[in-house]
Order: sequence, then structure tokens, then C-alpha cells
Amino acid sequence: MTVRAAVSVALAAALLGASMPAVDRVRVQHADARIEGEVERLQTVARSLARSNDVVGDGGSPARARVTVHLPVRSWGASQVTEFTVLPPGDGAAVRWQVRGGERRHRTLNGVALAATGEELTVQEGGRQRLVLELRRLDDERTVVVRRPDIVGEGAG
Repeated sequence: MTVRAAVSVALAAALLGASMPAVDRVRVQHADARIEGEVERLQTVARSLARSNDVVGDGGSPARARVTVHLPVRSWGASQVTEFTVLPPGDGAAVRWQVRGGERRHRTLNGVALAATGEELTVQEGGRQRLVLELRRLDDERTVVVRRPDIVGEGAG
């Protein structure tokens, strides 16, 4: 009876070990899909802000929108985000991210110029992340600038 139990435990451990790479791949894919959805939402809010407002001149308070992105945390169903970055102006791709065990991904937003204030804005943890979007003119282009709520940018009041 003891031999059967030992063989059963060994077989279960072997099956679990063999399935873990597939589980990890699915976790990464799920986390990437969740982030892709959050980037879509960010793009929708940025487009709406840019379409329904005018750029305010120097010294004025820019049109703003607040958005909360929900980045994946480690769980049985998803891998954790290790980097979520809004890039500075002129960097080609507007958003870059990577989840633990996955490849770095880039996404250019369609229909709206999105950029971080000055340097890139990087979040290195999952969970709810609050962001402020402001409509500004950068290099003669209407741009939605992204910043953290605790960081005040030029012209922000």
C-alpha cells in the first residue's frame, strides 16, 4: 500500500512539473491581454479628451481627464507586470510593457498623440494605477500628456 501511495505522489509531481511551462505561458498571455485592454481604454480616454477640447495657450490650465489603469498582479491566472511605460514625445511607440516571463511589447496609439511629460513615465508594479491626462501642444502637435497625479507638470494648476 505504501508503494502505491509513493508511486501516485511521484506521478502527480511529474504531471504537475510537465504542465507548469504551459501554465506559465497562459499566465503571460492573459496578463498581456489584460494590459492590451487597459491600453485600449487609455487610448479611448485620450482620444475623447483630444476631440472634445481645445489646447489652452501658455499659462492656462489644460483640459484634463483622470483614468485608472488596472495592471495585472501575480495570480494563478496571470503573470505580474514588471514594466508599464508611457514614452516621451517622438519615441515612435507610445506605450511599452513587459510581464514577468514575457517579452517586452510596444504599442502605438491610433488617432491620438500620447506622451509622458519630459522623461518616460514608468510603473513597475501591478494593481490600480491612477494617471492624469492633459491636452497640450508639444512641438506644434496636439498631444495628450500622461503624468502621475502627484507630479505636477508645466502649466498644470
